[in-house]
Amino acid sequence: MKALTISQPWAWAIASGYSCLANCDWVPQETMIGQRIAIHASKRIDLGAFEFLEGEQGFFIMPDRLIRESVIALATLAGVATKFKNPAFFRCNPWFRGPVAWILYNVQKIEPVRVRGHCGLWDFDESTTVALNGAQRVIRR
Repeated sequence: MKALTISQPWAWAIASGYSCLANCDWVPQETMIGQRIAIHASKRIDLGAFEFLEGEQGFFIMPDRLIRESVIALATLAGVATKFKNPAFFRCNPWFRGPVAWILYNVQKIEPVRVRGHCGLWDFDESTTVALNGAQRVIRR
């Protein structure tokens, strides 16, 4: 299984079911469409995101309460939208920060599995896969 590392609080928004988009700078390989991926909350916190979440979405989140350096959800990659090929999608979806959005569905929040991530999309090593499979208790909303 591959994992996508996403800075907080964006990973929280995906795992919590508020956003179905993972904003990236690059388009995934076409073979990734339809694949399950792990959503990894990075060590990094995007402080600028809190203004958007509070001002436009009405969320107040304490940065020190966010889980970091852990897989926090599983999702299926449904498709991709880009700012240039899908301008209407960009205008009507406040979560689309572009230039590329990975569209996710069937997002399942899981008990966090602590693992050091890597930038972008990466493969789990065997021990992490075993730990993830053992911790796939889905958290009910």
